[in-house]
Amino acid sequence: MKSETFLLTKFFTATLVTLAVLMAGPAQAKPSWTQLGSSYFPSRVKAIVFPSGRAIDGTNGVCWGKWCLNFGADAPVATFTQCCPSINISGLVCTNSVVGRKSCRIYLINAPDIGLDCNIFGDDIRLRIAIRCPQGLRLE
Repeated sequence: MKSETFLLTKFFTATLVTLAVLMAGPAQAKPSWTQLGSSYFPSRVKAIVFPSGRAIDGTNGVCWGKWCLNFGADAPVATFTQCCPSINISGLVCTNSVVGRKSCRIYLINAPDIGLDCNIFGDDIRLRIAIRCPQGLRLE
């Protein structure tokens, strides 16, 4: 009788562990841009790559709701601020069917007290869109 109880407990424990692992999903690697320091900046940006595999580059944009984000006429420039640390990517264009085309930027923060925080900000309008942080930056 003891051995049956032991086997039943072992089976349920294994099942619960398996379910917990499956529900947690795959582990997400920390974005590669979090490893970049001040020696990499300022830099021109070739692409901003998101975890979904979608990228913003010279020919492709990405949309969030009614706003789409694209490169401007020139490659965007990424700068680094040590205090947060943070990366500011300027020279982007936000497009909305009502407002039209506006210059904007992406601000990436990797601060110990905040964690990862990524937003799009309009340069001349009250625009702030919280976005899922990109996985990587391709710099030139």
